[in-house]
Amino acid sequence: MTPLTREYLLSRGKCCHNGCMNCPYKENKMKRYLVFAYNKYCPVGGWDDFKKCFDTLEEVERFQLQLSHYHYVEIIDTQDPDNF
Repeated sequence: MTPLTREYLLSRGKCCHNGCMNCPYKENKMKRYLVFAYNKYCPVGGWDDFKKCFDTLEEVERFQLQLSHYHYVEIIDTQDPDNF
């Protein structure tokens, strides 16, 4: 996965508070878990399916309750080299 560019993030006009690696709005570190969600009939693909990122699995589990309307939820552990 390629991180969002600084230029793209600047074009959004504000910080999304997801800990983006290249965030130009404040000094961030990337959070450990990235959550992607999509429906089987309409996956957009890539970063368009990105929902939010978290530091702990407990936070992810709480957030997943809000994603019950999606068919698929994928959680990427950025510290697991098998994900890349």
